[in-house]
Amino acid sequence: MLKNAFVFFEKIKKAIENRDANKLKDINNKCSLELALFQEKYLFYTSLIAYCLSKIITKPRYGNLSQLLKRVMKFLDVASSEARAENARGVENALENALFEISKLEQVDKRFIHDVIEKGRTKIAALLYAEGVSLDTAVSLTGAQRYEVLNYSGKTMMADRFGKTLSVRERMKKARELFG
Repeated sequence: MLKNAFVFFEKIKKAIENRDANKLKDINNKCSLELALFQEKYLFYTSLIAYCLSKIITKPRYGNLSQLLKRVMKFLDVASSEARAENARGVENALENALFEISKLEQVDKRFIHDVIEKGRTKIAALLYAEGVSLDTAVSLTGAQRYEVLNYSGKTMMADRFGKTLSVRERMKKARELFG
């Protein structure tokens, strides 16, 4: 599974270079969906990094993020090398280091960075849950709080957007068939 992991890392680096928050959101979504299928920790870290960066680069209050982004990209390079060598633990370590670099922004804005990381965990867990992954597994993979996942899922109706739901017309048709 690690053989293609470097593709995500390269896409994140390109999105960082272009300051493309929308591309980072797309990467977050793709990694989250792959996480639902393969349940690999590196996919969670990759998704969380993309999510956090998509939020951070849109905030003008951070001004010059160049040094932070260079450090994150350095760890993404390490993760790519480790992925090519099929070293899962090395990939995870590099991605954890990238997340640590992102968390250093707390020195600038304690509330926002902590919140963005926790919200990222919750959002990814809720997406997994909406895709059919058990709540326990979603929480275990992401480190999100169970209550927060359920609360987010209920408020956003995420399961309705991702699940197989029927339109009102289809529901009425089914009901008519049942009651003949």
